Amino acid sequence: MAKMVQLADIFSKPEMSLIAAIMDYFHEQDIEYQPESLFHDVSMCFKLADATFHKETQSHPHLYLHRDPELKPYLEGLVAAGKRTFLITNAPFETVDKSMTYMAGGDWRQLFDIIIVQAGSVSDPELFAGSAGLDLQ
Repeated sequence: MAKMVQLADIFSKPEMSLIAAIMDYFHEQDIEYQPESLFHDVSMCFKLADATFHKETQSHPHLYLHRDPELKPYLEGLVAAGKRTFLITNAPFETVDKSMTYMAGGDWRQLFDIIIVQAGSVSDPELFAGSAGLDLQ
């Protein structure tokens, strides 16, 4: 039995768009295809491109990220007001560190009480059910 896949968030838009464009092309050209195979092939391409994306973002954050001068003062205001802050992302630490250093300075980690990287899917029930193998320190 095939697993149902959720493609309903902003991060899935490029993948969904490519799948839809390929399906349109196949229909227009009257090409037979297996939807599950198409999904698998496109997903694998995105996974292979992921490493390139992270390497590029780490090397050239100014090309991919918008540095908002209000970000750091905003986060500092939250911390000063006693608010608990967290950052959760699917990205590896190296990408987050380079990105956040670019956007908020080298002391960006002081702005968060909890930082979770390589979280997998934030909609993954295991992450919030406590069975994802998180090492909280």
